[in-house]
Parts: sequence; C-alpha cells; structure tokens
Amino acid sequence: MFAKPLRPRPLASLCAALLLGLALTACQTANDGPGDGDGAPTTGTLQVNVSGVASGSVTVTGPAGYRRELTVTTTLTDLAPGAYVVSAAQVDEDGRLYGATVAGAPVTVAAGATATVTVTYVYLDPTTVGALRVDLAGLPEGVAGAVTVAGPGGFTHAVTAATTLADLVPGYYDITAADVVDGPATYAALVDEALTGPVRVLVLPEETTAVTVSYGRVAPEDGDTVIAPAVYARFRPTSGAPVRVTAPLFNATPLDVRGLAYENEVSYPRDFADHVEFDIDPGEGQAVTIQVTLDCKGFAADPTPILATLYDPDGGVRRSLTCASGTTNIALTNDGGTLRGYRFEIAPRLKTEPAYVAYELAIDAFCHQGCDYQPYAGAE
Repeated sequence: MFAKPLRPRPLASLCAALLLGLALTACQTANDGPGDGDGAPTTGTLQVNVSGVASGSVTVTGPAGYRRELTVTTTLTDLAPGAYVVSAAQVDEDGRLYGATVAGAPVTVAAGATATVTVTYVYLDPTTVGALRVDLAGLPEGVAGAVTVAGPGGFTHAVTAATTLADLVPGYYDITAADVVDGPATYAALVDEALTGPVRVLVLPEETTAVTVSYGRVAPEDGDTVIAPAVYARFRPTSGAPVRVTAPLFNATPLDVRGLAYENEVSYPRDFADHVEFDIDPGEGQAVTIQVTLDCKGFAADPTPILATLYDPDGGVRRSLTCASGTTNIALTNDGGTLRGYRFEIAPRLKTEPAYVAYELAIDAFCHQGCDYQPYAGAE
C-alpha cells in the first residue's frame, strides 16, 4: 500500500500562515518587554501614585541624568535599573495651598520589577496648627547645638537642645545646623542624614513632624592634596634622626630623616584625605624594606575606619594598610639612584557615612632597631 500523495497548498494559504506566524512572534516579543539576548528583562517600572489634588508638581530623577515632571498618577516604564528620587512641591489649587508627603522614596528600580512611590497632597489649612519635634544627638553632654528653624510668615526659632515647637502654621519649614566647637573638637551636623542643608520638612495640620539633627566630630580641612602633601620626607641610611610631625608642614624641601611618624586626623565629611610623600635612597642594596605602622589611636581596628594606601611614583597602588595591619614590611626595589615620588594617602575607608579618626602613620626606613621618634622642632 502506498501513501496518498500530498496536495500542494495554494500560495495564498502559505502567505496567510506566514503572516500569522510573524504576528504571533511580534506579539510575544512585545509582551516580553525589553530584554537581553537571553530574553531576561533589562529595564524596570516605577509606579508613581499622586492623590489629593487635581494636578500635582512631582519630579522624578534617576540614573544617567533621568528626569521626569509629573502632575498625576503615572507609570514610568523602560527605566534603567538604579536609584530614583521622587520629590513633590507645594501647589496652589483655587487659592488653597497643598503640601505633599512622599512615601517610598528614594526607591530602587530593579530589572523586570515594578517599584511604587506614593505622593499624597494635604490641604494646609491656615486655621489649624501643627508641631515640629527637633531631636539632637551626638554632642557631648552639656554642649549646646546650633540649629535654626525657619518657616512661613517669617517664622524663625533657634534650637540648642531637643524640643517640640508647637502651634506652628502648617507648611514647609527649613532646618539648618551650624558647626559646634567644643575645645579642640569641631562637630558638624547631619539633618535627617543629609550632609547639606537646609533640609525642608512639612508640618501638617494637627500632626507632629519629627526631625533628627545628628552631630559628629569632624577634622578641619587642612588643605593638603596629591600635589601639595602635608609632609615631604627623604629617607637615606645617613639621614638625621627620626622625627614626629603633628601638623601639616607643606615643606618644599624634604625632611632628611631615617624615619617619620605623622599624626593627624581625617573625617567624612570635611577632611577626606591626608597625604605624605617621600623619596628613598636605598644605598647599595638590591632593595630596601620599610616598616610601616598605622595606629588608629583607640578607634575600632576591624572593620577598619580608615586606610593608608601607598602609591608608587607611577600612581599604581603598592599596598593598603588597615588599622588592624600592625607593622607591615614593604619592599621597594632599587633600580638605581634615589627612588622618588612615593606617596601615602590616609583616608576614611567609606565615603558614604560620617566618620572621624585620629591616627599616626609611622615609617621606619633606616632605624634598623626601631625608630625613636622625636618631636619635629622646625627647619633642619
């Protein structure tokens, strides 16, 4: 028995089938959304809900300069993954002022996911009152803060300790905080974790808004940079006695010493980094080994709050020391003549949260049996 021959399909039928297949493929691609070569999504979505007014004033900012102005509830699609900030300004609707609270921002948008931020406008009824609670933290006991609150109608009030300001007209209030000096220590303030001010808060009718001013000790900016180091030294076997330096010298002529101990302080914010530069004459040996110690003077060693990073003359990183490293031997190869332009940078490990550390960086180049650092007395 033979199989029945297949009958040719008409050309019109083949074209219809082909078009149907293309349409289905296109629909499937559209439903999947933007993705990479494997079909995984590469963008995300941000849902911004706006309520309380007919037309708000909302701004969304994000990676790579992204910015959108919104007035009503909006779904933002095809967003690059990352952090987005949503802010809302006061609006006037038929002569009535409305302030906005923003819940859920800043927000992280992930690929293939939808994040949500809610903006709620509230009528700032001038016939009612609200309150503002200001908390202060981080100052030594008995030391007064330096906080100013300014608001509608020329309102201004100085705050030196935790307090609640009552009977306030509903609206936006600006909180600023100045440095506080207590003896040798300077304290800078963060208002609700913001490094810069003023910080604007909204006082709602018949509610209490809370804000926290957190003080932290900071190091004064002493001006040293990569090209203008705080101390410049030259180490030789025949150099003078090791010295201890306790303030930036900005010396153009190097200190000719066998070892150097440099004491200072760094912090975030303010004095982000200190710099110590040195040249070294290895003598006749193939290499010279320096012994370096980073002493964080009682601050936690682990996790280390600061790093001392040694840079080669070409800018490459030779070694990074932590508060827990102890004394570290670092070998420098003798390639003929004096080795010039080595630099230590001492800086907070993280530049994302406040930190203050007093330290000593000790460099023993040619003391042989340990350096007995003597106070630096001026020009050699």
